[in-house]
Amino acid sequence: MPELVFITLNILFFVLVSLFIYRSASGSLVYEESYAKNIALLLDSAKPDMYLVLDISPLIENAEENKYSGELVSVKDNLVKVQLDSSGSYSLNYFSNYSISSRVEGTNLVLEVKK
Repeated sequence: MPELVFITLNILFFVLVSLFIYRSASGSLVYEESYAKNIALLLDSAKPDMYLVLDISPLIENAEENKYSGELVSVKDNLVKVQLDSSGSYSLNYFSNYSISSRVEGTNLVLEVKK
């Protein structure tokens, strides 16, 4: 019985490591983390009545390569979430208390900062 548990845990470990390596190799993980951090930093330094426009064409290309058609970037409840495939996403909190609305126009992400 202990051998069965050991083998099961080893298989689970190698599956998780393989998934991480696959996501890292496809570039999704790097893009998700980089864009989430940059958007959070922009929102933290933003002032009311500002419009922030960010080119997200690399995100769109990467999502198309991964055959992902969902929402790439969401900003709500002081949380920036970037997702480029169906297997995971990267989320990061920001500290600004302003109301933020986001929309995608072509290959640009438009963030509107309101009081």
